[in-house]
Amino acid sequence: MSCMKRYIEDAREVSVAAGLAALHATPRDRLKAITHVFELCGTLANHYHTPHTVAQMLVHRAADTFRITRRNFTQEHATA
Repeated sequence: MSCMKRYIEDAREVSVAAGLAALHATPRDRLKAITHVFELCGTLANHYHTPHTVAQMLVHRAADTFRITRRNFTQEHATA
C-alpha cells in the first residue's frame, strides 16, 4: 500500500474516532476518549518514515474533528 493511501485511511480512522469521542456525555468520558484517539495517532504514525510529522498532522486532524463535532452537537441541542 502506498504511503498516501495509508495516510488517507489512517486520517479517516482518526477523524471517525475523534468525532465519536466528541459525542460522549460527560467531560471526563470525552477526555478519556480523545486521549485514546491521540494515542492512536502516535501508534499509526510509527508506520511512516517521519513519524513525528505524521503524528502532528493526525493529532491536528483529530483536534479539529473533535472541536467541530462538539460545536455542532452542542448547537443542535441548544436549539432543540
